[in-house]
Amino acid sequence: MDASHLHPKHKKPANESHSPLASKQDSVLPTELITDILSRLPVKLLLQFKCVSKSWLDLISSPEFIKAHLNISANDKGYTYHKVVLKVDQPDLKNCSLASLLDDSVIEAFDLDYLMKNPHRAIWIKFKKLTEPRPGNYIMYGFEYDELHDDYNVMDIFNNISHNKLQCVKVKIYSLKSDSWRSIYECWSGDLPTTWGTLVNEKLHWTLVDEELHWTTDVWVMKEYGVKKSWTKMFTVNFPDNPVGYLFRPPFCMSNKGEILFMFESSFLVYNPNDDPIRNSKITNYDAFYQAKIYIESLVWPFLQKELTIQQQ
Repeated sequence: MDASHLHPKHKKPANESHSPLASKQDSVLPTELITDILSRLPVKLLLQFKCVSKSWLDLISSPEFIKAHLNISANDKGYTYHKVVLKVDQPDLKNCSLASLLDDSVIEAFDLDYLMKNPHRAIWIKFKKLTEPRPGNYIMYGFEYDELHDDYNVMDIFNNISHNKLQCVKVKIYSLKSDSWRSIYECWSGDLPTTWGTLVNEKLHWTLVDEELHWTTDVWVMKEYGVKKSWTKMFTVNFPDNPVGYLFRPPFCMSNKGEILFMFESSFLVYNPNDDPIRNSKITNYDAFYQAKIYIESLVWPFLQKELTIQQQ
């Protein structure tokens, strides 16, 4: 995208601002329209456009723009900005388009370029060491964003005691904004999961790990979030005969057409509940992957604002 078309054709005096957002007279397009256009562009382009002018740098770096850009990307029904990262042989990572996984029969995986891939390259990694002691038997964890307080939290859960058939755990929660820990105690009946948490509706969820092979799988949906009685069985998926090596995992995602994407070992299957067919989404340019996660490229910088200012300077 050439930003020059946003400037008037006439020549400006040498002392006049060249910023495309300097004033309404300096810009062919209104500021609101430029902001709306930029908020729909890929992250890589926006990082380059920070060099266009000081005003564009301020705009693209502002918390309001970053949240608006992420909101548009995350809520795109066609999964235009959603990608899948595949963990292949260490240290290689590959990625592919989520939309292609749902719509195409053959998808190409691309090498994911990241700094740690080349061990001979000198790099600086910004990290924060959490020093709170970890008492008891650690069993699971989760990472969440608290939209209400604009804060990032780490949640560690430790097995504590069993009391009257209840499993009691100690939960330690770290707040990035306050740089502090707090502790709470929770008890519930049944087994404790031993996996990582998934953030849904601003709440962390855990599932029990089922290591058995399944040929048939029921898909249930909670119609009203948090209401146990609203669980509704949507359909039953009958997978192909003799599913050698098919270790069932929860559905990967659902398309806007109602199709369900499942991951089995090192492959993906797409199920259509309307006419009951199952098709394979073949990914080329890789041998095998061990993990797969959906991600969205964003401008989010999960550090304190003062750290962001120092980083920009």
